[in-house]
Amino acid sequence: MEHLEHFGFARDPFAKDRLAPFHFESTAASDAERRLLRGCLQHRSLCVLSGGVGHGKSTVLRRVLEQLDDERFDAHLLVLANAATDASWLMARVASLLGVEEPAADWSRVCGEIFDRLAALHEEGRHAVLLVDDAQLLARPGPLSALRTLLDLDHEGRHLLSVVLAGTADLERGIALDAGLAQRVDLSMGLAPLDAESVAAFIAHRIRVAGGDPALFEPAALGEVAKRSRGVPRLVLGLADNALHEAWLLGTARVGLDAVARAVHDLGLALGAAPAPGVPGPDQTFFAAGDESLFGAVRHGRTEPEIAPLFDGSELDATAILPEDGPPKDEDELETLLEDEVR
Repeated sequence: MEHLEHFGFARDPFAKDRLAPFHFESTAASDAERRLLRGCLQHRSLCVLSGGVGHGKSTVLRRVLEQLDDERFDAHLLVLANAATDASWLMARVASLLGVEEPAADWSRVCGEIFDRLAALHEEGRHAVLLVDDAQLLARPGPLSALRTLLDLDHEGRHLLSVVLAGTADLERGIALDAGLAQRVDLSMGLAPLDAESVAAFIAHRIRVAGGDPALFEPAALGEVAKRSRGVPRLVLGLADNALHEAWLLGTARVGLDAVARAVHDLGLALGAAPAPGVPGPDQTFFAAGDESLFGAVRHGRTEPEIAPLFDGSELDATAILPEDGPPKDEDELETLLEDEVR
């Protein structure tokens, strides 16, 4: 595109494609990745990764999955996209992922099919791992009960399945209300948003990989992007992308505060708004290789993520609707607006 050529880019620096060169190393997410991987390698029962929307949980899951050797593990990624998922649906999907061609509808029979498959994998010297993205959609009594059942399956005194759940704070709250499941949590960690320094490093890294000048954004512009995005990596990408285009329209050699202000205005954000409570501190970082939307999944080379059906006749909860008479009022609406803008 013309504005990318104007700034000397070989590729789009703020695309949300999950490409390895754009991987941004950070302490917090790298630690989470190592801990989750350790949990899988040691056959821990339940590991939980929590964080806000757009913080990079999906990327961490996929990086863990890519490091699980096929000779030692039978690992699968389940991406949830429907709040109507129930216990029966979950058990049937797990059975399918493990290789059961036509899972039984009866609860006891499908449990038996799952156990037989897990036991067979154990005899082969392989351990089953189930990674679940957007797992907050399971935070209800039925699905959580099904998870307890799966985690209780053992053979010759050994756990047959490790489960890794990634989701928002709703997931943590749901688990906390289920004492039996909470006691099975072996590892729990969270991903925080970026602080201002990390936002600057993230943007510079993306620009450098794309073939541009890492100092393209002026310091004041970087600070404004950090403030308006609240450090959420997905929002950083969207706002930085819009600011880059505004700088081109202004005919400036660098992206300055004016370009960011125009992007913020065009996106319907109030420039005078204060940052949300709980703005991350200077020691908080994130893992930012892009985070896909609720309904998306990325093929990762070894096995394709299982995606829950989007519609099953039930009503979907629509909570992020932009009001006609004013700017977005909360972070969820901001995220939706930015995502629509950069599509």
